Amino acid sequence: MQLLNQVAKEPEEEESTENSTPDKQGNELKTQEKDETQEKQQPVSSTMGTEDGKNNAIKKEEQTKAAFNATMAESLSSLFKNLLSGIAIFNGESKRNTTRFIKDLKLAKLSISPSQESEFVRRLKPNLVGPKIDNIDLTDYSTIHSLCDFLNKTFGFNKTQIALITELAQFHQRENETIYEYYSRLKDLSEELEAAQRRNKPEHIFFSQNIQNLCLNAFTEGLIEKIRIRMSKVGCMTEAYNEAAQIELEVNNQRDRREGGQISVSCALCGKTSHKITECDFFLAIKGKTSEPTLNDQG
Repeated sequence: MQLLNQVAKEPEEEESTENSTPDKQGNELKTQEKDETQEKQQPVSSTMGTEDGKNNAIKKEEQTKAAFNATMAESLSSLFKNLLSGIAIFNGESKRNTTRFIKDLKLAKLSISPSQESEFVRRLKPNLVGPKIDNIDLTDYSTIHSLCDFLNKTFGFNKTQIALITELAQFHQRENETIYEYYSRLKDLSEELEAAQRRNKPEHIFFSQNIQNLCLNAFTEGLIEKIRIRMSKVGCMTEAYNEAAQIELEVNNQRDRREGGQISVSCALCGKTSHKITECDFFLAIKGKTSEPTLNDQG
């Protein structure tokens, strides 16, 4: 009987085992699917986190670059502002003005890098004033050297030595030109001669002589006749100028007496007879009330 009962129980256990297997298998399948789903989701979440990190890193780098560029731009603007404040106004009216402007540009060039030159040149526009330079387009010049070369060829000391010698030999006082204006023109020519001598070796025998002596001779020989014939022998340009200015005053006074007018009194600064010293442009310039007069000023 015990054997029969044991045999009878064994099928029930087998049946129970068979009946429980599908549920267990189902649970196992669900667990496996869940694990697989988690495994699949895990890399996606990780990838998204990595992408966000990269984007944040790129954004931060861009912000850093933008801040750096802004700082550099501000620093460069400050540098340009300081350099431009030390550069003379250029008007192309005289070779001395051109020389001063070019000298200032070359000094500024020492403080900036080659890559900054084109931007610096464009910012020179406020320093260019006057009708003679209205047509200058600064965007045509990418370097300070190219701009200086153009200005020197167009407005500067660019004549050959032979041309200057010829001009000096023909130099003379113009009609109605005052001694001061005559002397100023000769001074400009003298500076051109000196510049030519520095640029090149002498091409003419006259360049072996002292330029001041050449100019002194040109000054006295080129005076209008009524002043030249009354000049004494002088040893330097200062003496020649002072004596010529005094003779000019005497000649003008004699003319005024003949015409029944008042005797002219010359200005002690410029030698002109049309104003008092307190009204002289040079006096006012010294006082800071006006700019330096041009050679075309007739008083």
